[in-house]
Amino acid sequence: PSGTALSMRGDQPAMTLKELKEELRRTRERGFAVENQLVTPGLSSVAHALIGPGDHPLGAITLTHPCGDADPERLAEAIRRTLTTLSARLGLPRSHP
Repeated sequence: PSGTALSMRGDQPAMTLKELKEELRRTRERGFAVENQLVTPGLSSVAHALIGPGDHPLGAITLTHPCGDADPERLAEAIRRTLTTLSARLGLPRSHP
């Protein structure tokens, strides 16, 4: 798609395709996704995927919180621990780094 096909909610300007690719690269490198007031003003979110066989995402856990109220790294670690427990209970072969 063209850069003009990408849009954001609220007052944020549309992301270009190059910016989107860079954000996806940072998300992969970090191991979890973050957003700050892109969906709802005053709220931020941290999300981590549940990975299944073949490294395919089966779902995700997302925590949404008031902006400035929590450390994204700490929330991501709590989600990772939950996903590791869930993976074990489901008999999935992978832990969540």
